[in-house]
Amino acid sequence: SRATVSINDLYKIRKKVLNEKQCKDIVTLWPHLESKPAEIYNDVVDKAEERDFRQGEVAWLTPESCPHWARIRDEITRWNLGKHFILNGSFSIQLARYTVGGKFKRHQDISVKQWSNMAFPYSCRKISATLQLSDDKDYEGGDFLFFSKKTEEGSEALSAPRGKGDMFMFPSYCEHSVEPVTKGERFSLVIWAEGPYWRS
Repeated sequence: SRATVSINDLYKIRKKVLNEKQCKDIVTLWPHLESKPAEIYNDVVDKAEERDFRQGEVAWLTPESCPHWARIRDEITRWNLGKHFILNGSFSIQLARYTVGGKFKRHQDISVKQWSNMAFPYSCRKISATLQLSDDKDYEGGDFLFFSKKTEEGSEALSAPRGKGDMFMFPSYCEHSVEPVTKGERFSLVIWAEGPYWRS
C-alpha cells in the first residue's frame, strides 16, 4: 500500500532556536549593512507590479558575518536528517525588514523560471527557513503564512510562530507569503540551503 504523506511532514517548527540576546545580535547589524528594496526573481519587469507583489528591505549576509550561524545551520541540518534532501553545503542568508505596508504575496522560493537566477550553476534552493527576530509586540500584521492542504475554497494557510527566536523550515517549492505589516516593524532572517536541481 502507498504511504500517506501528511502536510505536517512538509514543515518543521523549532521553538527558541535563538534567545532574545542572540536575536538582538543579528538585528543590530542592520544599520551597518548595505540594505536595498526587496526584489522578486521572476518575469516581472514592471516596477509598480513588483512593488505591489513585495515591499520591504533586505540585506545579504554570509555565514561568516552572521552571528550564531553554527546554531542556525545545525538546526537546518538536523531537520534534513529525516528529509534526505541532497544539499551541497551552500547557504544564502538574507536579513529582511518589513515596516508598515511591507508584504510578500504568495510565492515559491524556487521554480523552473527561477533556476536561471541562481548565483551558481547546478545549484538551487532546496530548504527554506525563516527565523523570527522581532518580538510579537513590536508589530501588527506581518504573519508568515504557509499554504497547506487544498480545500474547495482554495488552500488552507498555516500561520508560523511569532515567538522571537522561533524558526520555521520547509521545502523551497512550497508556497508561502508574508501578510502586510499594519504597525511597527518586523525583522526576520531568511535562510536557503542549496543543492543540485530537483529531479523529476
